[in-house]
Amino acid sequence: MENIQDNTIFDLAIDEEGKSHISSIAQWANISAIVGFAGIGISIIGVVIGLMRVSENSAAAAGSGVFGLFISTAIALLLNITLINAAINLKKGIDQTDQGHFSLGLTKLAMYFKILGIITIIVLVIVTLILLVVALVGAGRSTF
Repeated sequence: MENIQDNTIFDLAIDEEGKSHISSIAQWANISAIVGFAGIGISIIGVVIGLMRVSENSAAAAGSGVFGLFISTAIALLLNITLINAAINLKKGIDQTDQGHFSLGLTKLAMYFKILGIITIIVLVIVTLILLVVALVGAGRSTF
């Protein structure tokens, strides 16, 4: 018996309609990343304005605001840079018919969704724990 490999999935050809769809995905990913960068800028401006309004007595609140801004900015930058790299590589791969750029674009897009999924799971766990603590504290304080 001969070992026959079926490489049809790796020799995938994309027709014009598929190219159009992938080009549209790259365009929307690019728009989403640009909007994300604008959101980062607005957040930074908002925190800076908030810090200017905070009195000297609220140094702890100001410190937590800066720390939160740093963490959220780092995460948002990571996500948006990954998304814009995916968009650029997908567009180059389609326009230049370059398998390398196309594969890199798909890899970056997959990485974006993995990071987003992990962050979503972490946020859901934190929210669930907070709700659980609030429910336990509320149940402990109720008296009949």
